[in-house]
Amino acid sequence: MALKKTTQALDYAQKSVALDPTNADYAYNLGFVLEKVGNADLASASFRNALKLDPKHIGSRVHLADILAAKGDTDGAMALLKEAYDLQPANLEVNNNLGKLYLTKELYTQAIDFFRKALDRKTDTPDIRFNLATAYVKTNQKDLAKTVLQDLVKLSPKYWDAYYLLGGVLYDLGDPDNGKKVYQDLLAKNPSYPKKAEIQGILSK
Repeated sequence: MALKKTTQALDYAQKSVALDPTNADYAYNLGFVLEKVGNADLASASFRNALKLDPKHIGSRVHLADILAAKGDTDGAMALLKEAYDLQPANLEVNNNLGKLYLTKELYTQAIDFFRKALDRKTDTPDIRFNLATAYVKTNQKDLAKTVLQDLVKLSPKYWDAYYLLGGVLYDLGDPDNGKKVYQDLLAKNPSYPKKAEIQGILSK
């Protein structure tokens, strides 16, 4: 069923572009579907076409940046996202993706700035909270990371990596008792957590 729907979506997007090749949204939609089916090269071409038709098309910039980043071209991705930010500085996805790129480049202060801007737009987004907490950990702002992660596990009780990171933060802050409780809670709720052996080793000490 999923394959059939994807095929139908691709067929519809291709026909839309054929009917109106000057429509940037149609070019973007085709790129979006092509990206979903794993054809990054054709998706890139469609997104670039959309930008040629409408240089201010934010969605095309964001998705093209994702493809470039996945290929290791973080500078190209960064350039696209900075242009998108100049066009729409309040865009949640643009801010979050810029934060992730800065995180990849180990420019943590800049990453924090963009993650916080993204959270200003939508406070209940778990991934952004986790990204922000990760950047806080990287800059040794463990108390801030603790607060963000505690809020995150309340917001998303099945965000397992948040428990893992929170447990480590608590140990680092000299609170092994609560760190242990968090790790035990994680393993009780998700016995197949990939880092189970590592956590058990910590708990056994």
